[in-house]
Amino acid sequence: MLDTEDFIKSLNNYKEHVRETLKENMISISSDTLEDAKNRSPIDIGTMRENSGYFVKEEENKITSFIGFMEFYSVYVHQGTGIFALNGDGRQTPWWWKGTTEKWEGWHLTRGQRPKQFLWDSLVNKISTIPEELGEGV
Repeated sequence: MLDTEDFIKSLNNYKEHVRETLKENMISISSDTLEDAKNRSPIDIGTMRENSGYFVKEEENKITSFIGFMEFYSVYVHQGTGIFALNGDGRQTPWWWKGTTEKWEGWHLTRGQRPKQFLWDSLVNKISTIPEELGEGV
């Protein structure tokens, strides 16, 4: 009779090794992508950069990364506003707004701001190397 217990145990150990390695690699990829996005993001007072992060979620057969900028106005900077908004879904008429920071103090007429897709650009820059980086050490 053939005893396969050691072989089965080694397969299970390898499965755990692969799972942990993939998770560590995903964390590294997420961190690199976030840092690149922060470097590409515009700075006014730095709050948007400071309020950013990533989260790696591990499920039974899936590892997912969420990378984001959580400041309420981040989506407007990234996607643009007014006539410049991506998909053409911004306000089409000019409007006045009052700035509250020293740099933007007073009233301003605007038609919106152009999108600055810093997170998207970072992902596009990284996408071709992700499969290789994810598989390192497996």
